[in-house]
Amino acid sequence: MGMKRFKNLQHSYYPRNQRGSLVIQLMMVSVVVTIFLGYLMSTTQLTNLAQKNFVNNLELQSSWMLAKQAMTTAATCGCQLSGKTFSVASASTAVLELERLRTGCSLDADEIIRARSVRSDVEPNSFVQKITLSHFVPRSGGEYTADLRAYSESASNQTMKQLDPIEVVIYTTERGGEVTIQGCGARPISAPVGLVSSSQAAACSLSWSASTGQAPLIYNVKWSQTPGEASQGVIGCSTTTSNCLVTGLTPGVSYYFAFQVVNSFQATAFSSEVACVPL
Repeated sequence: MGMKRFKNLQHSYYPRNQRGSLVIQLMMVSVVVTIFLGYLMSTTQLTNLAQKNFVNNLELQSSWMLAKQAMTTAATCGCQLSGKTFSVASASTAVLELERLRTGCSLDADEIIRARSVRSDVEPNSFVQKITLSHFVPRSGGEYTADLRAYSESASNQTMKQLDPIEVVIYTTERGGEVTIQGCGARPISAPVGLVSSSQAAACSLSWSASTGQAPLIYNVKWSQTPGEASQGVIGCSTTTSNCLVTGLTPGVSYYFAFQVVNSFQATAFSSEVACVPL
């Protein structure tokens, strides 16, 4: 009788023990699966993040190339930098921050690139953390060279990356040690004014007001016997001074003169005409 009860107890114990072991095994498998799925999700997220950063970096490089093209145009560059100031004493270390760069000067011009002040971790991507104008190096006539730079930051590693700088030439005015950017490129040549003439024997003597601009400045004087057509006429002289004598003219005949100022970068319109009758 006792032996029989022992056997029955033995039979009832083993199935319960096996069920408990099965539950433990299932729990262990669940834990392993959870860890593995977490690893896969983490790996997928890192892969997606790397892909996004790669794509965004390409887009950023493309935008910076477009910015470089835009900023090599004096007008587009000038309208976006004019009015900004820095100190003469700290020119080499001054850093000016820009909000954005556009394709043109109009208010509806497309935005090429913008500096953001807050990094988004919700949508990880690379973006421009700041745009700066710095390293001002003085040249003659109030001109400076400066470096336009952009810095991007990747949300994956929060590492700052500097894009290749764009060198720009700016012209400025200075007052009380403060320099104000007027525009980009060589300083514009001032308008040709002050042309006067005097009659000489078979010649006309001409003088004018000196222009300002990137040296050397060359003054080209033209003449015509038809009023209003001096700018399309014959070159009477070409000089770096503010006067010249045009010879070989016919006495008693009216000649009409105008002059233009040019340098390696620009050319002005022609001045107003003046008349001269050689003696």
